[in-house]
Amino acid sequence: MVEKKITEELNETTGTELELELEQKDLKQENEAGESAEEQQATKVSKELAELTEKMKELEEENNCNFSKLQRLQADFINFRNRSVKEREKIRFLTIKEIMAGLLPIIDNFERALTSHQEENELKKGVDMIYRQLMKFLEKLGVEVIPAVGQPFDHNLHEALMQEEDEQYESGMIIEELEKGYILNDNVIRPAKVKVAH
Repeated sequence: MVEKKITEELNETTGTELELELEQKDLKQENEAGESAEEQQATKVSKELAELTEKMKELEEENNCNFSKLQRLQADFINFRNRSVKEREKIRFLTIKEIMAGLLPIIDNFERALTSHQEENELKKGVDMIYRQLMKFLEKLGVEVIPAVGQPFDHNLHEALMQEEDEQYESGMIIEELEKGYILNDNVIRPAKVKVAH
């Protein structure tokens, strides 16, 4: 009986040990399974991170490309706007110059009419009034008379028709204006025809 009891105790101990071993084995497998699941999860997360990083790089490159295109478009637009402004100014100048080509002989005739009649009468006052209105209109357009008498001769603004000795003026100074010159925004419409001191 003692043997039976010992055998039973051994069986119980062995069974308990076996159960413990089985439990430890199960725990170990669960840990290994948990570790492999964690490893799988970590691998999955690192793959997703790598994909997102790659996608972010692609989007950054696309953003840089789009930004460069935008900068070029903006520069093109600014250049276009500047060209348009210059072309408009040029067209405006050419239009006024063409109109002035037709008006200048009329203006010259008004000036001759005003200087030829010394006596004041209603006709001269009317001509003078029309002449002043015409000159104010040209001034509004930006047309200016080129200063001449008493100014140094400038070949860009003046056309010398004659030279004359004059002790009152230094050499190279304009002593008489033979025909008025006109300028628009630093562009000569007609140079002033002048007599220059020699």
